[in-house]
Amino acid sequence: MIICGSQILDFVELEKSARYQDGFDENSETIKQFWEVVHSLSPEEKKKFLSFLTGCDRAPIDGLGNWLKILKKFFNKKNLKKVFYFFQFLKGA
Repeated sequence: MIICGSQILDFVELEKSARYQDGFDENSETIKQFWEVVHSLSPEEKKKFLSFLTGCDRAPIDGLGNWLKILKKFFNKKNLKKVFYFFQFLKGA
């Protein structure tokens, strides 16, 4: 038997289980905007987003709910190239 992961991408489950640090919490404006954008993605864009984060476009066998434990502040001048790459990756450029 080959295990490939789940094709069901429940980003609501991921949001509910996400843990934050570095001054962020679920009520931070940045976090609210992040989830707004994530939930507005098409199914294909969600697969690309997950692939960017994990290297695979499928959810782990036990779902997305146990996956994202910490969301750190990431954006600063040193990380600008990584942020640009992320957006280009999602656009499929």
